[in-house]
Amino acid sequence: DDDDARALRDVFARQGLAHILSISGFHLTVMSLTALALVRLTGDRGWVEPALVAALVLLYILIVPAQAPILRSAAMVLIILLAEAAGRRYDRLTLLIWIACGLLLWRPLDLYSLGFQLSVGLTALLFWLAGPAREVVFGPLIRGTVQSAYPSLPRRITGHTQTLFATSLMCCTVSTPIVLATVGIVSPLAVIATVLVTPLIVVTLWVGYAALMLGMLIPAAAGLASGVLAVTSGGAVWLVRTIDGLPFSAVDAPPVPTAWVLAATAVGIWWFRPARGPSRRATKALATLGLAAWLGWAWWLAPALPNSVALRVDALAVGDGSCLIIRSGEDAVLWDCGSLSDSGLRPRIVEAARTIGVRRISTAIITHNDIDHFLALPEVLGPLGIECVILSEPMLADAAARPRSAAGALLAILEQRGIEIVPAAAGDSRTIGLARLTFLWPAPGADMTGIKDNDRSLVAAVDVPTTSGVRTLLLTGDIEDRAIAAISAAHPSLHADVVEAPHHGSARPAAIRWVHTLAPAAVLQSTGPSRAQDPRWAAVRERTRWLSTAEHGASAVTIRADGGLHVHAARQQQLNGTPAN
Repeated sequence: DDDDARALRDVFARQGLAHILSISGFHLTVMSLTALALVRLTGDRGWVEPALVAALVLLYILIVPAQAPILRSAAMVLIILLAEAAGRRYDRLTLLIWIACGLLLWRPLDLYSLGFQLSVGLTALLFWLAGPAREVVFGPLIRGTVQSAYPSLPRRITGHTQTLFATSLMCCTVSTPIVLATVGIVSPLAVIATVLVTPLIVVTLWVGYAALMLGMLIPAAAGLASGVLAVTSGGAVWLVRTIDGLPFSAVDAPPVPTAWVLAATAVGIWWFRPARGPSRRATKALATLGLAAWLGWAWWLAPALPNSVALRVDALAVGDGSCLIIRSGEDAVLWDCGSLSDSGLRPRIVEAARTIGVRRISTAIITHNDIDHFLALPEVLGPLGIECVILSEPMLADAAARPRSAAGALLAILEQRGIEIVPAAAGDSRTIGLARLTFLWPAPGADMTGIKDNDRSLVAAVDVPTTSGVRTLLLTGDIEDRAIAAISAAHPSLHADVVEAPHHGSARPAAIRWVHTLAPAAVLQSTGPSRAQDPRWAAVRERTRWLSTAEHGASAVTIRADGGLHVHAARQQQLNGTPAN
């Protein structure tokens, strides 16, 4: 089913083999070579050979979905085949550069696509350094010796294996920096996985394409190939899953500087250019050590906010759900974890966290039972390194009483994965770097029978000292009239500099009056389009800086060490209120 297919795709992607499961230049290359081999069985056909293969590629792209990666790969293969059919000597690397320029004229934004960068870049690398790579890894071939015109089968297998290993090592080494920056995953066993899995996949594709062509003439031939396909494809899947299950086969990594990516890519290419003498190799080794030190320094500094920042809160754009990240010093806390449907190797919340420089979040706080506040939590536990999840006493009681509910399922997952589960109620507190988070609601041991889930939401005040006094961030979950009244009665002088709009900014009169009384300098509204720009909030919006994820995308407020506030938004539309301090 779809879940199994997605899980399999993710396993291949973690091991650097995503190109094998998606229709790409790899598939077209194997298909072209298979067709060329079948044509040559009939004799030397000259220019007819690449022309026939080009016709087959055209037929292929008419059958499969016309997606950009397929069309890009087909264009590259077709132009190279047509150049071969012309009977003239073309430099393949130069030809590829012209092809890339044409593709960018067609789709300019592909320049920023990882797929385009790897497809063109690694193909160019193979044209340029495939031969030298084997010599760098296994030593130069001895020239001038008398060899048989037809090497033995073991020698040919050894030669092809060495070439596959050397080119795989080169491609993995050179592509790792950009993959690390874009995806954030390092696959230490990618070279081994490629060498072991590629022959199985090539055989599978050869059998499949041959069966497809022969099946047009002899339908029974296609049926005979199904058994071979099941064995080779099943073996490849088993092998990749086995490798993926090994310790450290895929490692999550923090964000890396762009300058480091460029430098590491250049050094990676340099390694596979033949070195003249031991001094050149020593220079490469020193450059590699320098890159490692640079990366370690960048990662060591990455977790902490600048000294000029006392606290920062980010509201991620997750549609009608809610997900905030609160940071102070070297600490970070996840406040709720709702999410849009995910696509790609990583959950979107993990990708968003990496974008703002967050790799690890040890603690998550889930305010209440609604799934738009915790749906994505199971997916981010591992990638974000969450060790502790704080839940309200009513939510824990509901989960225990109804194990088949969404909250019950979440509790079971947390227990299965060994996550520490901590109950919270008003009066409990927790340190976040320089700040102190204190829960204001619900009251400990309170009878919540008959009270709806929204009014059971955890509410917390985060106080952080600055040179201008204490600044307060108020986190409200989905509270409505009953909880607002109780909090107002218990804390009549409560003030907040930054407020999470209650219940995604639902325009309830009690919520509007309360936020107006709190007199915040900034309000973060995590919502989809349905609650954006509600005119009933106009009086509050006129006197504050209102950041809505529906209008501005991912939004953030920084409280500086001097007490000033600064707002950030992914989409810099006009914000309400005066400019940020």
